[in-house]
Amino acid sequence: PNGDYKFLDPADRFYGQHTASEMPNGNILVFDNGQGRPEEEGGEYSRALELTLNTYDVTAIKVWEYRHTPDLYARGRGSAFRMPNGNTIINFETNEVDPPRVLVEADGDGNAVSRTNALMSGFGSGVVAGRTGVILNNGMMWFDPVPGHINSIAPGKLPLNNMSPLLVLDDGGVRVAVGASGGRRITNCVTSLVVKMLDFGLGPQAAIDAPRLDCSTPLTAVDGRLDPDVVEELRARRHRVAVIDPRYSTEGMSPFASPVAITRGPDGLRGGADTFHSAHAAGL
Repeated sequence: PNGDYKFLDPADRFYGQHTASEMPNGNILVFDNGQGRPEEEGGEYSRALELTLNTYDVTAIKVWEYRHTPDLYARGRGSAFRMPNGNTIINFETNEVDPPRVLVEADGDGNAVSRTNALMSGFGSGVVAGRTGVILNNGMMWFDPVPGHINSIAPGKLPLNNMSPLLVLDDGGVRVAVGASGGRRITNCVTSLVVKMLDFGLGPQAAIDAPRLDCSTPLTAVDGRLDPDVVEELRARRHRVAVIDPRYSTEGMSPFASPVAITRGPDGLRGGADTFHSAHAAGL
């Protein structure tokens, strides 16, 4: 990751990446979104990038890349995946994607709903159910196409599902309602928000705005605002930490999930929404 390793060639740096995965050979495959890349390094374009990491001198070296000609800039959340046969699948997501729609509602009687609606990719599977106008999602992508793994395709098998709309109940009804968009990062996000609100007493907006972390990939992504001592403690516990520059969040390309939440307490209902995404909280 940029925050941990030195790049001998500045052109190997990545900007606003959305995915990073460790491959069997130990290298890291990154989808480099390219947002904010300075003009002297080629400007904003997207690519897939394979890096080898030298832990002895803490350097990262590019060993392979794919850059579409003419250049493409992925305004959506692109990704790269290395198949067992050695080919690489790259999703540039050049159009604005249709992100999951998250709705959290609560009333004064203790009722609430948390709803997550997602097609997955921009147009899901691209299949419309008859004349209903309803587009079917492509949730099959969550299966592992390689047989013999815990999430491999098999008859009667349920795939991994990251959507985690959550209600926390007490004797008076719903105490907390929370939901998030963000793919595999949703589960980490929802869990941490519940801990912040219930165990540490934060309000929904304060909990959402607090420094974040995510461990849904081989690298543990931590918010650059996190106390450096905490980051070093994570490394001491053998976490492979990627410190995320806070500007990625402020530019709307956050590597973390995007949550909304409502809590009920003695002072009534309180709402919170992701400050850096197209979300808002409102009372009626």
